[in-house]
Amino acid sequence: MLEGLLTAMAYNDTNSALLRHILTMEGPNYCCQRWYDWIEDYVDEGIKCIGTGADHLVKFLSCQDAINKLKKEKAAFFGPVTDPATIELLSKGPGGARIKQDYLVWETFTDNMMLNDHIEGKELSVQMGEMVTDVSMSVPRNGKSNDCLMQLCHNNYMGCQVTTVH
Repeated sequence: MLEGLLTAMAYNDTNSALLRHILTMEGPNYCCQRWYDWIEDYVDEGIKCIGTGADHLVKFLSCQDAINKLKKEKAAFFGPVTDPATIELLSKGPGGARIKQDYLVWETFTDNMMLNDHIEGKELSVQMGEMVTDVSMSVPRNGKSNDCLMQLCHNNYMGCQVTTVH
């Protein structure tokens, strides 16, 4: 399926709508800021692990060719996600959206229910609570790690305590 997706983006996506969508879609885990971030490393590792002569090698090489074509012909789409020009290009046009900033939530210190009311005669209730927790900005890197986790492991954690009302 990945081969078909990359081929479609490289050879048939004339208005770059599919490419914009894939480059702005939320990542599948905390190591990817966007859904696309895992693809290049996956293809490279697939080529290394399979070796020559394997049937799957042809598929991985096809994926690599499509990636190279995309990055050559549509290089501006692959700029840094913090670059204003890249943000503008990805958010405008068909399939575009803004890349959101994710946060990782760590330890919860308190979780208090402040209001829990049922409105008479209606099937409606209102709940409001307060939660105090450690939060830090997620800094995904190449689909393999998250710099936020590295900071935490090296006691350089720069999180803050946040109170949210839900």
